[in-house]
Amino acid sequence: MKSINLSSNHKRSVSSSVYLIEQLADDIEAILNNTDDGVMRTLRKDTSDEEKESIMAALADIRRSLKKMVEKYRLTKHEIVQSQYISSRKVKMWEVLNDTTSKRLKGFGDFPEEYAEEFDNDIRDLIRLVEKF
Repeated sequence: MKSINLSSNHKRSVSSSVYLIEQLADDIEAILNNTDDGVMRTLRKDTSDEEKESIMAALADIRRSLKKMVEKYRLTKHEIVQSQYISSRKVKMWEVLNDTTSKRLKGFGDFPEEYAEEFDNDIRDLIRLVEKF
């Protein structure tokens, strides 16, 4: 296969698109293989085994095509540093929880005063748990 040189700007843009497509394919595969419900989600499995097999085959084709593009256009792989990834998700969890206090929820209407302290304590407990790792 002949490789093609793209400008660095085009390479960055195409690399980002390929990376995103791969991530979305991973997400689809994860939801197809998910066997557990979460605390706040229940997965209603409405995909037949035949549909699942077809989707998984299509995802494999997509990944092969992405690999060809990476080679053909000499795209640079994104490096994910595990500790940085975890840290960024931890910070996001912390931000979300800090935006979920009774005072921050007033934009959605007055939070019931009789529950505010207990609710805020529950949120603080979650924040402490996030800060542990």
